[in-house]
Amino acid sequence: DSKLSVIRRRAVGNGFREELTILNHDEAPVTLKVRLDAASDFADLFEVKDALKKKGTYRERAKGKELWLEYQRDTFVRSTVITSSAPAKVDKGGLTFTVKLEPHGEWSTDLEVVTTAVGMGTGAQGPALARSKRPQTMAVDLDRWLAVAPRLECDWDPLKATYKRSLVDLAALRFAPPVAGGHSLPAAGLPWFM
Repeated sequence: DSKLSVIRRRAVGNGFREELTILNHDEAPVTLKVRLDAASDFADLFEVKDALKKKGTYRERAKGKELWLEYQRDTFVRSTVITSSAPAKVDKGGLTFTVKLEPHGEWSTDLEVVTTAVGMGTGAQGPALARSKRPQTMAVDLDRWLAVAPRLECDWDPLKATYKRSLVDLAALRFAPPVAGGHSLPAAGLPWFM
């Protein structure tokens, strides 16, 4: 008998994007306080694998409409920036929304989680360069990938479906490091088995 529904749609590309929607199924209006806590340990694979103690310093800061999560160890610097399409009160621990829903109303926001580009540092305006791909852009990119792939023609539909699924799986493994000049290569099992 829930009077509210929460729907979360996620996409991972050059970052992380989530569409958060809340529906009011009741005959009465409702005012909600919606809180999204955010943090990052910036643990690298070797620290996780070998259960090593984390070295370096962390900093969280609210910067206007953005939440910046930052990590620095010597000259190694990484930042993650979280933003929302809906107005939110941003603090060091996350985002808080005041949501007013009319009877049978709906509220939605898009959350973007992006990293600054490698080597840009914490003071850079890097997130705009690394914005995650919208689902529509990701679909167009996949369609482009499939359009240039070798074609398979046969009378047996299961083989055609298997081939298409294999192409989609290979597309998901594309890795485009900054040193590749815009080209990609299939990569899995980072870092040892790539």
